[in-house]
Amino acid sequence: MISLEDRLPSEAVVNAVSDIEDSDVTDLPPLYGAIDTDALDALFTGDAATSVTFEYSGYTVTVEDNEVVFVQQ
Repeated sequence: MISLEDRLPSEAVVNAVSDIEDSDVTDLPPLYGAIDTDALDALFTGDAATSVTFEYSGYTVTVEDNEVVFVQQ
């Protein structure tokens, strides 16, 4: 679990997965191959309750409106 802490959701997802894999973010496949990163970031700019789950680099990633990223294998 990672807090977004002033990061875009797309950045937080890549950072969370790179932390789990103990690798550099540049070693991961592009996130835009799994989800539209602009749409992902736009979903979390308002106050509406939102939750998005998708597959990325062998993980199930969930971004929630409380600004938390969950990554599960």
